[in-house]
Parts: sequence; C-alpha cells; structure tokens
Amino acid sequence: MSATHTVRDLFVSSGSGAIGAGLRLPAAPERLSQLVTGFEWQGLGERVFDLLDLNVVDILLAGWKTHQEVRDQLRATAQDPSRTVVVSLARHTLDSTHTPSIELRAHGRTILDLSFPIELAFEIEAAELTLRGGAVREARPGTVTVRGTVRLEGTAILERELAPIDLPGRLVLDADAPAAAPAHDTPLALGV
Repeated sequence: MSATHTVRDLFVSSGSGAIGAGLRLPAAPERLSQLVTGFEWQGLGERVFDLLDLNVVDILLAGWKTHQEVRDQLRATAQDPSRTVVVSLARHTLDSTHTPSIELRAHGRTILDLSFPIELAFEIEAAELTLRGGAVREARPGTVTVRGTVRLEGTAILERELAPIDLPGRLVLDADAPAAAPAHDTPLALGV
C-alpha cells in the first residue's frame, strides 16, 4: 500500500495504480441505455477509482471511536488535557459502508446520480490507542486484514477477498494538534 493507505490501494493489484485488466462495468442499466453510449459508460469505470480515495486510517479511527471504552476515555481526556490514556482493544472487526456517487449531467442538468456503495470489513488482531486531549494521538494496530466490495445497481464491480494490509506498527496522529471532539455519530460498526 502507499504511504496514504487509501481504499483504492485495497483494490489495486499493481504498483501502477490501475487494476490489471481495468475496471469493466456491467452493461448499462436499461433505464440508461437511451442516455449514454457504451463508450461513455465504460469511461465511467475510470471515475469509479476516484471514489475510492478514502483514507484507511481515518476509517479505522472512526470505527475505534465508536467503541464505548474509547468514547468514555476520549471524554475523560478532553476534560483533563494533561491526562494520557492507553486503551487496548483485543481481536475485533470493523465494518464500514460508504455510499459515494457519480452525477451524470447533460446540457447543464443532472440526468442521473449513480451510487457506488463500498462495503469494507476489517479484521484487526489487536490495537493500542493513545488518547490525550480528547483525541486519538497514536495507534498501534496489530495485523489488519480487509475484505471489500464496490457495487453498482446491486452488482459487485470490484471485490477484494480477505487479505492483509500493510500498516506501520505505530501511527502518530497529529500529536501536537488541538484536541478534537470525539465522534459520537458514525456509520461504522465495531464488533469486539
């Protein structure tokens, strides 16, 4: 994976940033066949990769912040910024769903908004989070494996079977940044 660790990297099979054979979308849905040509439709496949530029570390952090003990300790360290807390999470899973879309426009108006749901499932061997000032300042994730699917109209157009991802042993997260408010509402689910 690259230094930025994006979801795009999870689906890419080569260092060039492109999937080996390219992305082939399923045939255009019947309702679109009058609106787009086959060439335009397949060109849309290249834009799908842009939707995958989501930071993996941000996804993991958002999920960890939903864990009750982490939320409690984030609140406690926000109230006492001089306090540092280390929270250890044992083997757990983190499921994340994102729904980016691509808007098709013609003659200055929107013809259609296509949704490309991205479903990710992370299995984390363990994680150790350092909390200070109401924010996660450092993370030490253990082995992380991920499975992912990108869909269009109910059809999987990209899939990634369970595979390990290479995260650094220690992630320093803006150690000197001002404290951020803990995230309470997030679409992620964490299973411990």
